Amino acid sequence: MDSKRKAAALAMFKLLQRATAAAFTTGIVAALLLAKLLSDGVGVAAAAKPTLILYPVFVMFLLVTGVLSRMGWLRIGGVLRGTVDVEFYRTYDRGEEPEPLRQVTRHFINLFEMPVLFYVGVVIAYVTNQATFWLVGLAWSFVGLRLVHSYVHLGSNDVAKRLSAYVSSGLVLLVFWVSLFTQILRST
Repeated sequence: MDSKRKAAALAMFKLLQRATAAAFTTGIVAALLLAKLLSDGVGVAAAAKPTLILYPVFVMFLLVTGVLSRMGWLRIGGVLRGTVDVEFYRTYDRGEEPEPLRQVTRHFINLFEMPVLFYVGVVIAYVTNQATFWLVGLAWSFVGLRLVHSYVHLGSNDVAKRLSAYVSSGLVLLVFWVSLFTQILRST
């Protein structure tokens, strides 16, 4: 790699670090503010109504449903316009899928990667009666960052912004899991 490309890559990495730090900080602050608002003065670590932890899951379901619908319409439209051979979808290896279809397909697949850990964490919080206002705030923050990730990925597809939202949502999820684990340890 020549020095100009290396310098550009380093500059992009530093920009990505700053953007991710800003997005993560925003996510944590938003989680804390929402937890304070919902707790109505009893404290963010206080037990919340257990069903409050489930509402972010419904929003993720709507996101998945929206992306699935978009993918379906793009695929059907591609076949009807003749830009995709219907035989491609038999085994996904006959021919080439146009980039807009590949992009939405990849995003749909992505919605079944890290978010699965979110769903499991929410279910564990619910069934173990560990739903606190803090966890509810973190759950909403994760979903908010995933919505931003979807917006960027299916819109401008700016890799730096997309990666920043992705990494930030992963860090918020990590805080969620550490908080949940700590709460479960304290309650036993």
